[in-house]
Amino acid sequence: MRSFAAFVLIYTLILPSLSFAADPAVTNSVAANSTALTGYSPSASQSERDWESRFRAIPDPANLRSYMQRLSAHPHHVGSPYDKDNAEWILAHFKEWGLDAHIEQFDVLFPTPKVRLLEMVSPTRFTAKLEEPALAVDPTSNQKS
Repeated sequence: MRSFAAFVLIYTLILPSLSFAADPAVTNSVAANSTALTGYSPSASQSERDWESRFRAIPDPANLRSYMQRLSAHPHHVGSPYDKDNAEWILAHFKEWGLDAHIEQFDVLFPTPKVRLLEMVSPTRFTAKLEEPALAVDPTSNQKS
């Protein structure tokens, strides 16, 4: 344990205070690498930072409310017409923002019941409504189809 403490002491206190002859090539390389992101070369770091800036500019707070209203304007369970419409709308935005995007189709089993019923039969009988009341402040809350 003492050798580890001595190593930490030397590494943190003594080494930084030593002066070494500065080689300009090494200094420039070190300066370039100090701005590099971990796991990226300096040029790839700049490219990554450019992409991150572009992504941060996409979710304009002024647009977020309209996006959410647009996406949730109609019921859109998997495979529904509005689900497809939402996917195409999102794809168009991704392409507008310069992304190479496409829609993939997967065939999945998605059972849709013809009748929905939830009952408690004991100790007392209760049948749940399974519908929420429409809200005046939400124009989409009365959609049933």
